[in-house]
Amino acid sequence: MDKNTELALQAKNSPYIRNSFIQEHRNFILKISSLICRRQLDWANDDELSVALIAFNEAIDSYDRSSGKEFLNYAKIVIRNRLVDYFRKESKCTHISLESDEDSEISTYTLKKSMELYQIETENQNMAFEVMAFSEILSRYGITIEDLTSNSPTHRKTRFQLMNLALLISQHPQMVEKFKRNKQLPAKDICTITKTNKRLLERWRKYIVAMLVVLTHDELSGFRSYIFSERRGK
Repeated sequence: MDKNTELALQAKNSPYIRNSFIQEHRNFILKISSLICRRQLDWANDDELSVALIAFNEAIDSYDRSSGKEFLNYAKIVIRNRLVDYFRKESKCTHISLESDEDSEISTYTLKKSMELYQIETENQNMAFEVMAFSEILSRYGITIEDLTSNSPTHRKTRFQLMNLALLISQHPQMVEKFKRNKQLPAKDICTITKTNKRLLERWRKYIVAMLVVLTHDELSGFRSYIFSERRGK
């Protein structure tokens, strides 16, 4: 764990350490905010820095070491998101001077890029929540993410074959109902209706279960689009 991450964790429960930590990182906050706003900001004149300072303090409260990010990298994301929120509420590009046509073009470009970054980060956060939900649902079927790592086909053709099988199963409400109720594949029904080889079903049971979970749970819609995008792009 790097020094700043360790201090950020200590700052959660110590007002003294928090204040000292924030003061020590005023230049960091200034630098990141200026980069996001594409101009040099000034503590005495720019409201964006107040927004960024509050965001940095918020990052201390919300930081979780289990995220895998070092604190300052996490703080950059929080500052960027809060500034984008600020820009949206202002409904104008106050973060860049509009004294010339060139500046106006830069302002429009900067806001657009900031919004794109905000959207990407939001999508990443939503995906993280869905991955957690996926892991929790899989556990009901006695499967872990680690199981899938060692029980997933490496060949593209086999993956597509199993995805297509899962899609076919998902189109039969009675099989889906049995699957969810019994927490296992209705093997006999699947083999009869889809003409699937029983050995294939047994060999890739965990992977097929995982694909069915993704296909039959509405809360995994984003995860579903991500996983099955490979199949659509074949």
